[in-house]
Amino acid sequence: MTTQIGFSFQADVPHGASLLYNGSYRLLKSLSDGGIDALAVYASLQIGSQIPVTAAQEMSVSRLISTRGGRAGFLTKALRVGWGHSDVAIELAKTQAGTGALLLVGAFTTGGSLFDAALGLRELILLNGCLPHLCPNADVLLTMIKFLAPFMHDSGFRSIYQQIDSVVAKAGVSSQLFNSTGEPSEWTKAVRQLAFTATRKEQVYLIVEQRATWLAALSVHVLGMAVEVRLGPILLWQAAGSQGSAILQLSAVASLPTSPGIQILRIPAATKEAGRMGLTVDYLMKEALPIFLDQDPKITKAIAISVESAIIKCARNMIHKCPITWSQSSHTKTILNGNWIGQPNRFIQVCLDLGISEHVIANAGMSEHNETMLEISGDDKHKQQSLIFMSPSEAEELMKACGCHSSLVVARSNDRFYEKYEQDTECLCNKLARLIRSYASTILALIPCHFDPNQMRLQSQAIYGNPESAWTAGTYAAILNKSLLATPMTSNLLMAHLGYLFHDWEAGSKKMWNLMNKNSNLMAISAGAISIYHKAILDQECFTVNGEIIEIAFGRLSLDGVLREFVEEVTPPVDSRRMWDNRFGNNTPETLRSPLFRVAPGVGIYPHYAEGKASAYIQATLSEESIQISCSVSWDDRDEKKESVAMSICQCLERLMSCRATPAGVCGHGREAPLTANDELGS
Repeated sequence: MTTQIGFSFQADVPHGASLLYNGSYRLLKSLSDGGIDALAVYASLQIGSQIPVTAAQEMSVSRLISTRGGRAGFLTKALRVGWGHSDVAIELAKTQAGTGALLLVGAFTTGGSLFDAALGLRELILLNGCLPHLCPNADVLLTMIKFLAPFMHDSGFRSIYQQIDSVVAKAGVSSQLFNSTGEPSEWTKAVRQLAFTATRKEQVYLIVEQRATWLAALSVHVLGMAVEVRLGPILLWQAAGSQGSAILQLSAVASLPTSPGIQILRIPAATKEAGRMGLTVDYLMKEALPIFLDQDPKITKAIAISVESAIIKCARNMIHKCPITWSQSSHTKTILNGNWIGQPNRFIQVCLDLGISEHVIANAGMSEHNETMLEISGDDKHKQQSLIFMSPSEAEELMKACGCHSSLVVARSNDRFYEKYEQDTECLCNKLARLIRSYASTILALIPCHFDPNQMRLQSQAIYGNPESAWTAGTYAAILNKSLLATPMTSNLLMAHLGYLFHDWEAGSKKMWNLMNKNSNLMAISAGAISIYHKAILDQECFTVNGEIIEIAFGRLSLDGVLREFVEEVTPPVDSRRMWDNRFGNNTPETLRSPLFRVAPGVGIYPHYAEGKASAYIQATLSEESIQISCSVSWDDRDEKKESVAMSICQCLERLMSCRATPAGVCGHGREAPLTANDELGS
């Protein structure tokens, strides 16, 4: 029999899988609807049984799963935002082994791709004694992981991992040591050893050259161990625990402990290129920028303030120079947030939500153009640096702090400043320039979005612009008047950038680009635990007073319980407005017109919302890659005959965003409050 810890895996898995078929019909249907293999679930249960789950963890996971609700769409009830068939997760959370499996799934899907998580889980199953021909393959495990991972998105593992990662990065440790993706065949050995040590409440000493901070977070959050992260003799981070202890040593040349009974394990550095890639880290919105600016000791407080100010100035330029096309079949462009009365306040609020200091916002000014712009000359690689939004003195201070420039010349010419230098691709100037334009384009992207900044977490590679999204590159090229470089700004690019911000690696999948390339209107992206969708497809109110037309919320989009990553609009064969004009010309149906009215002074008008005779409908169908929707508007004419016209939601949004909202003060009373006419009102 193969060596294992705690159970006879190769015997238990087939027998245990048959036990699932004796479960409730509801659970079996959930497994079937989710495409989840029973063998994968039971194998995960066996692995979960090796985790020393505490009563507090069981209660926490159970409460987390039970709070996963959902709601149906307003115009089509079959389209929902929620969690699909949650019975599998609920049943797993009822047992200690199931709780352990859920905790492992939550940890394995943090930082890397879902496929990396599936490979890691399979390696762990093999390490624990399952024979290869009985072990679920990676594709089977991947389906289960995709289904369960969203339930554990905000379990707390991400915040602990981010905290450890930030502390170690600030200490100047090479990211290939503490933050590399690693190779599943190696780092799963550390997971197995840590679980074994935690179960026996012993001590283990790990010399780790891959996934160090991730392993530290797993030891604390999943296994409940006391943990120390060290660089040689220097203690970088520590946490208390009750399930044994672990010391993670980041220095390969550090002296080994001599205490009797301590277990020692070395996890070598990754040998393959894919394994040397960095794990992603996500941050709460307000924490991301301060953490980045605090990590590098070269970034002084003065430089940090100048970077925040440059972000604001760059974003303000983008708003006015980057109009957007809302429909793929239209060429009409509008300012991103239209002429909404709340636009200036909305801009300031988004800046605050992203962690930019309030006093910096006040001092940076809200003028459309920066009075003094620093233009950077040199080779083509560095011409588009966003340091142009720093003053000459701020840019000079940054370059001195950087120390990677062989020459620096600052001169005035035609009231514009130019500087010339040679720059390392990884120098501080380059990093901060990339940060400025990525944050500025992100401000632009979030202005039309409604979200909770206290819950949303941003992906590090997106906010730091490494690599840059097409949205960031296009918006920045537009403000530099680089017409040949500028990508046409569309709502699809906006949605893709939002997916890059909030989702894991899979959000940039080929499926999304296939949809975009066939000129579909991308109405929603739903991956991981977060859905980004146009409010018009689900909500009763399709926009807010500040012009927020996109919702970012927890949950997955599904149609009749079937999850899909994307929702695309099937556009009418001709322009919606042209269809309307062909049917009615300039004559709007009388049933859709508002009646004339006149109100005498002193009369009170009380809110009353009555449904009109016009009704909007959304039809939704499933395709292999997405949920496809189409919209139509119908009404009853005088002959009691129902007529309808196909309408494009995106073309309606285009008209909405080109409108001018009611000026401030005209309708200053509350929505539910009565209005008293001081003067005669009428139309």
